[in-house]
Amino acid sequence: MVSRIASRHLGDFEIVVMKDGGAEFDHEVFPDQEESRINDLLISAGKGKIETNFHAVLLRRKKQCILIDAGAREFFGPGGGQFPLAMEEANLDADDVDILVVTHLHPDHIGGMIKENGEAVFPKAEMVVTDKEYAFWTDDSNFLSADDHKKSWREIALSVLKSYGERVSVVRPDTGIVPNVSFVDMPGHTAGHAGVRVDSAGKMFIHTADILHAPDLQLADPEISAVFDTDKTAAIATRKRILDMIAHDHILFTGSHFLNCQIGYLEKSGNGYRLSESEEG
Repeated sequence: MVSRIASRHLGDFEIVVMKDGGAEFDHEVFPDQEESRINDLLISAGKGKIETNFHAVLLRRKKQCILIDAGAREFFGPGGGQFPLAMEEANLDADDVDILVVTHLHPDHIGGMIKENGEAVFPKAEMVVTDKEYAFWTDDSNFLSADDHKKSWREIALSVLKSYGERVSVVRPDTGIVPNVSFVDMPGHTAGHAGVRVDSAGKMFIHTADILHAPDLQLADPEISAVFDTDKTAAIATRKRILDMIAHDHILFTGSHFLNCQIGYLEKSGNGYRLSESEEG
């Protein structure tokens, strides 16, 4: 059986990347790039198609369970919906989750937080979301001219927020969530998109959420932006800044759309980066 999880330890924390599923992107997802440029990057990566995965990240410390996002369920195509199997492999029960961290309110990150009847999957969890993200999705004026696709995404976001009701906490994107765990402001992808930082035993881990959608392309060329980014210029600037910091400071990290549940480090490679599993600085 192919594993749906990968784990590492950082001080007091166990970090578990949990795969909900995957998908393939068409070239049109990266409209600013010539198809030949995309194909060249795929050839360099030894790939014939643009791949992505949908991941959540579990932070487990003693009896505390913090879950960052929860997969897509069926909301982002038939490739998702495996998150319950990943939970089973990680020995995680829905009742175990104390805090549910939302990096942003796109369906491939929050779909797994609700059941088909709209009830919360995690009955005891407090949900934490950034104030900018919450404000955007709950403001009717932002969707007056939206197409049906964007409106359907908003319906999912509102359904998730409603299902957790009074258990939703809205905080600034640079705020601590619990001791040693904090949001990291990563603007550009959505209005309040944020990553998550963990500090323990003098070491650091960062979950970079959606600064990357297709690692085979965007690690090699961080200037490549996807159609999912609401502010392309800000998203590119964030991606370059965060990737440079991770590589320079040798920070353990992962992302929501990495392939094969990867947790590792970054090395500079030409004008871009490559993943490394090494712990050597």
